[in-house]
Amino acid sequence: MNQTRESSGIDKDVSVRNPKREASTCIRERRRAISFAWAVFVALMTLLCGTFLPSSCGKKEERSPGVNFGYLQGDIYGLPFVIARDKGFLSDEGLESTRDVTFDSEAEEMGAFSAGEIHIGYASIDTVITFFSRKMADVRIAAQVNSGGMALAVRKELGVRSISGLIGRKVAVPSLSSLECFFLREICRKKRIGIDELRIVVMRPDDMIEAISSLRIDAFVASEPLPSIALRQEKASILCYSKNILKGFPHHVIVVDSTFYDNNADLVKRFIKAFASSMRYIKENPYEVLDIARIQTGCDEKTLSLAFKSIVFSWELRSDGLEEYVDFLTQTGVVSEKEAGSLLPRLISERFSP
Repeated sequence: MNQTRESSGIDKDVSVRNPKREASTCIRERRRAISFAWAVFVALMTLLCGTFLPSSCGKKEERSPGVNFGYLQGDIYGLPFVIARDKGFLSDEGLESTRDVTFDSEAEEMGAFSAGEIHIGYASIDTVITFFSRKMADVRIAAQVNSGGMALAVRKELGVRSISGLIGRKVAVPSLSSLECFFLREICRKKRIGIDELRIVVMRPDDMIEAISSLRIDAFVASEPLPSIALRQEKASILCYSKNILKGFPHHVIVVDSTFYDNNADLVKRFIKAFASSMRYIKENPYEVLDIARIQTGCDEKTLSLAFKSIVFSWELRSDGLEEYVDFLTQTGVVSEKEAGSLLPRLISERFSP
């Protein structure tokens, strides 16, 4: 009995060793030590920052999310972006991380919107409406790049001075639903001539100068700088410029991916502001811009000087005449009659103003 009592006394006074419990306690103590050391370090750094570097230490640099901008390689209408990038207008708006993505055609560029490869870009209004109406690109128009920029070029030796001189003659356009064909129709309408009185042929713009030189066509309608190249080479004369017929009508526009547009309204506004600064720079520095355009496009300065007389760079979007153009696209089957009335309100944004 005494042994049992003594043993019981020993059990009360001396703890039995538990290896698992000791290991757990050791880990907890180590974690407390590490946490304490880290807290001391943070406190010291905060104190140092507050004492010696109050303006910058611990302050996060605010950066906008990266923007992929799509434009055509060597294209004259990409000039505002090149200047906005190289002259620091994008950086001024906190958009120095903008990455330029080049394409060989507008169709390829618009397809990149659907693939999520670009967020903002530019294209001709006819390409944008075509892709949007056929649900091949979900985009919004945020601003304009230019009006004007097209011309009706006529084979020089014909000596034609009026559109009536082209009745029964071959006139090439990029497509029957193109903005160039709409421009040609407007020329005929103003002179009370039916466009069907001309022999309209569809042709790639790159083939037009060779075709007019080889007498396969008598005239063509194309975007700059092609008419100015033909004029400079003395292959054609200019019968009419679009800036005189479709005054203020948007030729190329800035387009934004719809999802990106909805989630980054402030960023898009700053991007348009940078573009507006770029376009002011173009107007105020014509000789320097001419040299930049020469490097950008590979055209000589005289050709570019002629082209710039035809192009009106302006970010302010004017929708005058767009309803009529949508009607034209409805007649050619590009836009369905069902969606024609709602297309422009869904496509064009009017919320941005630099």
